[in-house]
Amino acid sequence: MPEGTETPPEKPELGLAAVKGEPFSERLRRLFEIVRPPDRGEFTPAEVGRALGVSHVLVWQWKTGRQNDPKRSQMHALAEFFGVPSGYFYDDETAGRRRLARVTNANSP
Repeated sequence: MPEGTETPPEKPELGLAAVKGEPFSERLRRLFEIVRPPDRGEFTPAEVGRALGVSHVLVWQWKTGRQNDPKRSQMHALAEFFGVPSGYFYDDETAGRRRLARVTNANSP
């Protein structure tokens, strides 16, 4: 993690199971609400953005649902930051669409 960024929180032991079909933004919003730094409120989009190496605006867009297609590497980084398995952000439907897109793109002329 780059120097001067927030230290990721401890891994949560809270019921964070994603609901099937739940949008990415809802899952991320839940992490912001539940996983917090010690002795204060939620992480800010700026703190998360610095830790991931992306803009705070992009984190805010993910959180509010204005941008719902982060890269796989960004989802893994978010999961690592919040201390949850990266599978937290996936459901069967989303994973299926991503696999189909990869196969379609691979077979394109």
